[in-house]
Amino acid sequence: MRRTRPVQIWATKRQIWDTVLGKVAFVVRSQLDFYEKIAGKASDPILEPLVSSIPDPFDSYGPPKEEGHIISVLAP
Repeated sequence: MRRTRPVQIWATKRQIWDTVLGKVAFVVRSQLDFYEKIAGKASDPILEPLVSSIPDPFDSYGPPKEEGHIISVLAP
C-alpha cells in the first residue's frame, strides 16, 4: 500500500502534464500556422493597403534623420 500510492500520484501527475503539454503544443502550432499564412499573403492585393496604412514603428519615432548622415560607433 505504501509503495502504490506514490506510483499512482506520479502517474496522475504525468498524465496531467502530458495533457497540458499537448494543449500548449496545439496552441503553438496553431499560432505558427496563422503567422505562416500571413507571411504567405505578403503580396496579397487585399492585405497590401492594410500593411502600408500602418507606419513602421522604427521610422515613426526618434529624432528626424538627415539625408546622407552615417551613424557609426567609431571615433571620426
